[in-house]
Amino acid sequence: MFKSSWASWVSATLVVFLVGCSSKKNSSKELDAQGDLPYCAPVSRSGGNGLSTGSGRSFSIDPRNSVNDPSLFPTSSSVGQGASTYTLNHLSGNGTLSGTYVDVRSGLCELDYGAYNARNVFDYGHDDPRFREVMSYRYGDEYRASLARSGSLLPAKPVWVIASCPIQDNAYYSQGRDTQGTIVDFVCLGSSSTVSTASFSDDGQVTIHELQHAHTQHAYSDLYGLGHFGFDEAGALNEGLSDAVALMMTRHEVAPALDPYLFSGWALGSLFGPGSDYARGARRCPTYDSSYPNCTGFSADPTIGFSSEANRVSFAYPDGFGWPYAGVVSPPAKVKNAFLFGGPPQEVHQAAIIASGTFFEIFEALRERRPNEESLIQDILLANLTDTLAGLPKPSETNLSPVTFISFFGGLYTKLSVDTRVNSQDLDRVRDILRERGLMDFTPVAAGWASLAGIRFTEVRNSKPLDGEMNRGEEGDLWFDVQNSASQTVAGILVEAEILDSGITFAGAEANYGAISDRKAQIRYGKINGSSIVAALSSTDSRYNISIGTRYLTTYPMRSDYSETGLRIKISKTATTGTKRIRIRLTPANGASETIEVSVEVKS
Repeated sequence: MFKSSWASWVSATLVVFLVGCSSKKNSSKELDAQGDLPYCAPVSRSGGNGLSTGSGRSFSIDPRNSVNDPSLFPTSSSVGQGASTYTLNHLSGNGTLSGTYVDVRSGLCELDYGAYNARNVFDYGHDDPRFREVMSYRYGDEYRASLARSGSLLPAKPVWVIASCPIQDNAYYSQGRDTQGTIVDFVCLGSSSTVSTASFSDDGQVTIHELQHAHTQHAYSDLYGLGHFGFDEAGALNEGLSDAVALMMTRHEVAPALDPYLFSGWALGSLFGPGSDYARGARRCPTYDSSYPNCTGFSADPTIGFSSEANRVSFAYPDGFGWPYAGVVSPPAKVKNAFLFGGPPQEVHQAAIIASGTFFEIFEALRERRPNEESLIQDILLANLTDTLAGLPKPSETNLSPVTFISFFGGLYTKLSVDTRVNSQDLDRVRDILRERGLMDFTPVAAGWASLAGIRFTEVRNSKPLDGEMNRGEEGDLWFDVQNSASQTVAGILVEAEILDSGITFAGAEANYGAISDRKAQIRYGKINGSSIVAALSSTDSRYNISIGTRYLTTYPMRSDYSETGLRIKISKTATTGTKRIRIRLTPANGASETIEVSVEVKS
């Protein structure tokens, strides 16, 4: 979810062994006066209580929401005061937080159970690590029970949720094997490196986000991950759906002072320390937009929806792709500073915001139209999300990364259009949202948009000084600096490259996720600016001017933004010097395909 989310490209690579994570196990088995076992509880016990319900203390979404105070910070001594007692359902009846839909373990107990009570009364204070387990169970169970209610429960078996997972500043979903060798889906919820008492389990939206990854994975395919490349729209869609579903499933609990469109204002917004805010959200503009939260300047037309001088950004496809949602941004040039210092725009969490905003906005629109049917609207969207994912194209040699925002939302609209629970007025509103977000009924970028402005080559193994030139015996990453001559931005660009001459080859799959053969490889570029967005973000005032261009390598401000989009090539030690040809085919999600023959120069 955060800095190093689960590896999404091939599900077979997700297998890790879920043993030996900690050595803090308490072996005592003597019951205390309340019927609790000292932390940690043993797995094996005789009999059980047979009770499917219980109770436990939990926050309502997170500590801030529980006390209706958006200014509450993790170091406050009053953080734990907002917890209340809630009913826990679907328990297995053995006195632990094992249930029909989730199985909560503790990273402090070698992935054994921590919380145990003979009467299923899990009443722990926030300073007790078992509180994290109760939070994890409550939100994990409620969300996955909703999946079951909608007829969309995937995976069918309980997902392990590991509270107090031994990582810091992160949470993720993956698959692993238990001690019997059985593959299990699991979620790892870590802790804060800056606040010793803070855990990602304290944020119910984080738990739902990670469990939605498990659902997305199984709904799409048991063989292939939804995302293939480090930066592609499929990976961003994966993250966006997790954000949106977490917002949707907690919408009914949001306190009056909190923003229902803000995802993880607690974990992402505060656990990384003062001066940091990585929260994401679903509104049509970012927090640093001059009209936030109403976003009155929003438009899919970049000449209206974007302005560096007016501090205006619109989360519409494709120009809103890659802008941060939040952040500590200094005035007066907030948009410029967010652009320069807001992190890699192509990174999947950052690129997810249009997808999460669009899906959640659909939910909100239907919820407002049918205010007494929130649970039904959730069921409709969960079921159709599941069916849409199942019907999306799977990777092939022709296209290793076939899923884009446009293909998903087009598919979702089609599914909703044949769902008898969705009326024509509902469907009209969904179409309006997709149109306004630039994901439906848009004008495609016309043929002839692409030409080649140059290449970039960066050595990773060299026989000569690091000079960016292709010398015999070297290996390096290659980018095609494609020029976009259209006024519209092109996005989600599949780059298919074929080497036509001898002497150079593509490295294998260990270096190129898009490797097909030593002569063919693929990658995706996030977007290439059109002239309209370049003009909208320019200014004669140097304080506001954002220096970008209409080439791939001038679309983003920092060299590191390209780290996941290079193609690794090898130059033979015996290669002849001179020109080598590479044919590239460029297929954007929102425009016409173009084919270009590229010449590269091999030197001695």
